[in-house]
Amino acid sequence: MSSNLWGLREKIGDLWHLRTKPNVDELTNEIKKINDKLNGGNDVANMKLPSGTLEFKFAPIGNVRLFTIGHDGRFYLTEGGLFKVYDDITSENTEPVETGITWDVEAYGTPVDIVVADEGITVFSNTEDKTVANIYHMADIHSTPTLVYKSVTTGTHYFTREFGIDSYFSGLHTIILAGVYGRGGDKKDLLLSKDGGLNFEVVKQTTGAGGDVNSHWHDVAIDPYHGFLWASEGDGSDNRGVHFSDDLGETWTTLTDEAQPTCIIPFPHQVVFGRDSGKPGFSVFKKPVKAEDYDNISNESFKVLKEFLPSKSGSSYYAKAGFSKGSEAYVSFTLYAEHEIALVAGTGDFGNSWHFVHMGNRSAGNDRRRITLMVGMDDEYIYARSHTSVVYAKKIDWI
Repeated sequence: MSSNLWGLREKIGDLWHLRTKPNVDELTNEIKKINDKLNGGNDVANMKLPSGTLEFKFAPIGNVRLFTIGHDGRFYLTEGGLFKVYDDITSENTEPVETGITWDVEAYGTPVDIVVADEGITVFSNTEDKTVANIYHMADIHSTPTLVYKSVTTGTHYFTREFGIDSYFSGLHTIILAGVYGRGGDKKDLLLSKDGGLNFEVVKQTTGAGGDVNSHWHDVAIDPYHGFLWASEGDGSDNRGVHFSDDLGETWTTLTDEAQPTCIIPFPHQVVFGRDSGKPGFSVFKKPVKAEDYDNISNESFKVLKEFLPSKSGSSYYAKAGFSKGSEAYVSFTLYAEHEIALVAGTGDFGNSWHFVHMGNRSAGNDRRRITLMVGMDDEYIYARSHTSVVYAKKIDWI
């Protein structure tokens, strides 16, 4: 127990032994100070702590390239290229409830991500040389894919499963937001579908400053609490920024041009960004109470929330594949080859405080022991990817 906590305990004890009624305001302030100090000085008076860590297990499914949880709560994946649907993936004897087509890589490219909505299935794929990014739509897992978007054919344009694709299901329709990745300084498309992936329109492009600096989209997010679209671009001082739109991409405002986060998670009162610059950690934008205050935002509105691993850089230990549900959210931090530890951070208080809930160890002798992508959760489990394996962990409590 830290000295701060012991000090609070002794203070309460002194008041009790004196047979005096504790001053509630005084004790509340002491607890707030301790909470703030434990979480990097941030305002976390109502901080939630994890009851434990996530202990992942391997699902009895292998050779998985695509994996997602559909809006119907089912698990959609490709196993050896074959589309399958499961009601449960935690049982040793689990069997698919439906089996569809085999994805034809030669015809449709390498699939990297999937969104399953009431309107159908959207698959993001790349050509083998990563020069062209494609989006295909399928009515169901038995249908022939239909091409609904194809990037330009000059330079490198491709999608990455690590970040840059988000969807939101309102109960009536699905919105999909996706950013094209790639190398080189040419401009990359930011795409929006308002009809569940049947059609996509280009709503913005990266700066594309040219030269040897890469220009591409990092993460994107649909904010259901305020109706905003969020998009982050990188890399470097000439090609970076965080932008938002309050009219579904018709117009855009730049929140900051001094950061290039690779994870964006909107909450009711703030937006949290997983870093790709500075020190590893999170930044935050507190949403204004008054609408006119959005006209006065600046780089100062983008603030430090939490930093960790002082010996590492954010660009070599970047956040990715974050997801949220209610007050909870989880983010994995990627590591390059020279790093040993891969971490998963979680929050149970709408992103006010973040705590590490899983650690992977490369030295364990099996690279799959590291969580590579967080995927989603239901009422019982949290689901993730460990390279080509599907893994799951019993949910922890936030107390």
